[in-house]
Amino acid sequence: MSYGRQALRSRPEAQLAERRQQARYRISGSAQEHAQLKVGVSIVQLGVRHDLVGSLLDISETGLCTRLQGKLPKLPLRDQTPSVEWEIYSPLGLTCGVATIRRQQQHGDDLLLGLHIGENKPVLKGLVDYLRAHWNLGSVSVDNKGHAAVHGRLHFETARQLTHLSHRVKKIDLSQCSGIDGAGIGVVDLAVARGVVLTGCAGDVRAMLTVAGVCQRCFKLGQTLPAAAHC
Repeated sequence: MSYGRQALRSRPEAQLAERRQQARYRISGSAQEHAQLKVGVSIVQLGVRHDLVGSLLDISETGLCTRLQGKLPKLPLRDQTPSVEWEIYSPLGLTCGVATIRRQQQHGDDLLLGLHIGENKPVLKGLVDYLRAHWNLGSVSVDNKGHAAVHGRLHFETARQLTHLSHRVKKIDLSQCSGIDGAGIGVVDLAVARGVVLTGCAGDVRAMLTVAGVCQRCFKLGQTLPAAAHC
């Protein structure tokens, strides 16, 4: 799910060309970690307030996705849905605000809601930074030119995101990558093998890719490209 997708359709083509999808971090930790993140959503419908509780599935700086349990109201079509109030209880305390519903999906007895908060409202940035740093989360963002950027740790979950986007990616920026494991190395190696260029390799990430032989293959690929196009 891309929280900014609908808004992008109305933007000028010149701005759209530079637009990068927001990094979305999936919460796939242990039950103990999930217990540290509680989500509440309040929806007022026909004068009746529905207070729902659930768990956080993923988060970005502009939105979140939650799985809600309990007695659920029947929501109207997305374009007719009013703004909803949301709150997240985390190790940082309470984070709250107002959002619009961008996605709704019934999943058994639960309701999956994708909420859009807004690009100029940094209310979630502190929580995103905390989860990325302390939970070793990772994510991938891609613009419409096929330039991908890895945020946080490139591990199994992040590698899966990159694999799903492989047909679109022409370049991978690792300057914001804080670490990499075997799954990440494998996906990056496959990407380089099909002609994807790496940029921004540094520190431990570059050391790991050098040992794995990825940097050498990337450098040979980069010799046919303009200077500074590769690591």
